[in-house]
Amino acid sequence: GNTTILDITDECKYEPLHLQFQNKDGAIQSFAFLKDSKESMSITSDEFQTNRGQASSGYHQFVRFNVQGRTSVSASSGYIGESENEVIKQLLLSERVWLVDNYTYTPINIKTSSMTFKTRQRERLINYDISFEMSYNEVNNI
Repeated sequence: GNTTILDITDECKYEPLHLQFQNKDGAIQSFAFLKDSKESMSITSDEFQTNRGQASSGYHQFVRFNVQGRTSVSASSGYIGESENEVIKQLLLSERVWLVDNYTYTPINIKTSSMTFKTRQRERLINYDISFEMSYNEVNNI
C-alpha cells in the first residue's frame, strides 16, 4: 500500500501579535493573538494665544504645547480552547506586559477593563478582543 503523510499547518492570514506577561506565579508567560489587530493613536495637547506676529506672516496665533500621543492596539485572539480562559484572565490582571517583536520588548498596558469569559457550551467558539496601550508617550517628555 501507499502511505500519504499530511503535514497540517495553520496559515496565519494576519501578522501574529506576540505578548509576554508576568503571570500570578511571577513567571513570564507567552501568548499570541493570531487574528486581526488595529493600531490607533490618541493625542492630547494644550493651546495658548500669542501675539508673536500675524497669521498673514506665517505665525500661529494659537500655539499648541504639551503635545502628547499614545498609541493603542486592539487585537483578536482567534479561536482558542476553553482551557485558555485562565491565561486570558492572568493576562488581564498582569501589571507587566510586553509586546514582543523580533526580540524587541515594548512595554504595554492593558486597556480592557472588563471581560465576560466564554465557554464552549454557551458560545461554541471562544474568541477574545483585548485593547492595549503603549506604556509610554510618543513624545518623550522624561
